[in-house]
Amino acid sequence: MGYKSIGDYYYSTNPIGKGSFSIIYKGFHITTKKKVAIKRITKYIDKKYLDSEINLMKNLNNENILQLYEVLKVKNCYYLILEYCNGGDLGEYIKSGKTEYDLNYIKQIFKGLHYLYKENVIHRDIKPNNILIHSNIIKICDFGFAKKREDNDMMNTFCGSPLYMAPEIFKLSNYTHKTDIWSLGVVIFEIIYKKH
Repeated sequence: MGYKSIGDYYYSTNPIGKGSFSIIYKGFHITTKKKVAIKRITKYIDKKYLDSEINLMKNLNNENILQLYEVLKVKNCYYLILEYCNGGDLGEYIKSGKTEYDLNYIKQIFKGLHYLYKENVIHRDIKPNNILIHSNIIKICDFGFAKKREDNDMMNTFCGSPLYMAPEIFKLSNYTHKTDIWSLGVVIFEIIYKKH
């Protein structure tokens, strides 16, 4: 296992997570030693979508939303420096069969989604793998499909994870922020019953 540096950070070359378009590494700030997660965008994404995710995350500030600290660009590769979470994701918690934090985690997911609702943000990919845990604090993450909405804004983009998608997305119908509520319901079911 080696280390690499980028900007003011070192990170382990051993990934701690992978997404469809990214690899995530554990790192730390060289001076302060503060732990961070470094998300390296590995596949080409339309720059407008990446810019949208970055601009949206820069303006979010809530205990239950993963914090974006800064964005670095090296050659043609983007690195998002993010809050590090020590407890894995909600999917791992569900698979463990534990129940002691069920109600607490459900309440925190509600709080995070309520904050997004007040900020006029629709996430569009709520699922256990996009909900991280840090010292038993829920952190909603991965805003790659998220969109800032206007009042009565109707969307029709087919996006998200099929197991958590609302029926109107499958039907290719117009939909609103309420699709996140459907996904939330599926996640709550999973937390309580430990199965999809």
